[in-house]
Amino acid sequence: MPHEPAPQRTMPDPAALPRPWIGSYPPGVPPRYPIPDVAVTRLLDDAARDFPNVTATWFWGATLSYAELLRRADRLAAAFLALDVTPGSRVGVVLPDVPARPIVLFATWRVGAVAVPVDADASEADLHHDLDCTGCVAAVCLSAVVPRVNAVRGRLPALRHVVATGLEDWLPFPRDRLFPMTGRRSGQYYRLRPDDDVEGLTALVERHRRVAGQVVVAPDDPAAIVHAEGPGRAHRAVMLSHRNLLASALQVRLWIPDIQSGRERIVVAGTVPGAGGVTVGALTATLTAATLVLAPADGEPLRATVERTRPTILVGCPAAFGHLAQTGARGLDAARVCLVLGALTSDLVGWLREHSGARLRAAYGPGRGPMTHANPVYGPPVGGSIGLPMTETVAAVVDADDPTRVLPPGSLGELIVHGPQIPGGYWRQPGPLAHRLHDGWLRTGDPATMDSDGWFVVTDQRRWDRSGQ
Repeated sequence: MPHEPAPQRTMPDPAALPRPWIGSYPPGVPPRYPIPDVAVTRLLDDAARDFPNVTATWFWGATLSYAELLRRADRLAAAFLALDVTPGSRVGVVLPDVPARPIVLFATWRVGAVAVPVDADASEADLHHDLDCTGCVAAVCLSAVVPRVNAVRGRLPALRHVVATGLEDWLPFPRDRLFPMTGRRSGQYYRLRPDDDVEGLTALVERHRRVAGQVVVAPDDPAAIVHAEGPGRAHRAVMLSHRNLLASALQVRLWIPDIQSGRERIVVAGTVPGAGGVTVGALTATLTAATLVLAPADGEPLRATVERTRPTILVGCPAAFGHLAQTGARGLDAARVCLVLGALTSDLVGWLREHSGARLRAAYGPGRGPMTHANPVYGPPVGGSIGLPMTETVAAVVDADDPTRVLPPGSLGELIVHGPQIPGGYWRQPGPLAHRLHDGWLRTGDPATMDSDGWFVVTDQRRWDRSGQ
């Protein structure tokens, strides 16, 4: 007789699982919250309507209001349409944290295209990989990155347009005039040449006076493709929908219930890769009409930025907070909340408590994906714990060999998570990691325990640290 395939096992029903963590939620944090069925650009539309004159971005003293951010994003969207960037097209965003980044992201989403964030410091090989495997038709990068992009451009059959901007385009006077000299010495300045075949971002925006309207998108349409680093990166490009991004931004907002719209200053300390870099920075700030302080990754420039802007909310990986401690940063007295995406050392906790009255809370996002767990901001943290599942999130510890079997509290197993922020799939070729996303669940691969009150601990601290680095 022919062999019959084994029946497909289904993952646990999230609605049927107990949620003991809800009892540990502080007042003001809801366990459930409806995610609106809108494009992610709605966040910018609302902020520009309600807080047009509030500073949206701060970069070395240069500012853009929400009204100006919207104007530039919509003009760039019109330019994208003229360049035949259509719904579903992929746009490489090869930019660090400069004002151009949120402009490009929102312009991409305005036309229904898909943003592909790429590390601006990536090697030629990684640039080629990330732009090629996603089939980017356009790429927006720093001028200093143009030589690297052009070095691989001939092997990118889908790439039709390269748009570039220099750091000097976003610096205040007189830094903008001095940068060609100082930036040339540091390798951060590159003067575009006619044979580069590159469009200048500023000129492109100014040339298109027409404002692009929002292309109709469905909540589950892809908005971003995020690459993970490490072995097998060809199989680790995950698709994030408009709903995923909105949910992530809302979850961070709900976790800090006393956020005041139009009054916060948010610093993302250091480079937060993957989905967290998109949602925790640009989207959570825009949702709350906060000023997004675009800070350098580390060292003395990060310290100077924090001291000058006196942020009310800081988010970052442990290494970035370590840089602040090492450089003796001041200006943290205004901070109410510090969310650290990784494990906290006792030395770092001690330093931050001494120099800031902020509530220091550890958080977690699996595989550099969206945040799923955090210690409550207004409630007692649990040392060594990644915290509680965030609003609308369900988590469980299962048998690693049989993920359909949920283990009782106190058991060591594999952490799985389910929620509106969890991506729906991998880009095109799922490969060997396809089983990680199943029935709406993400198998994190992280060894973990859950106690009877719903607090989770990732027992391999190195894996927790990598979630935010």
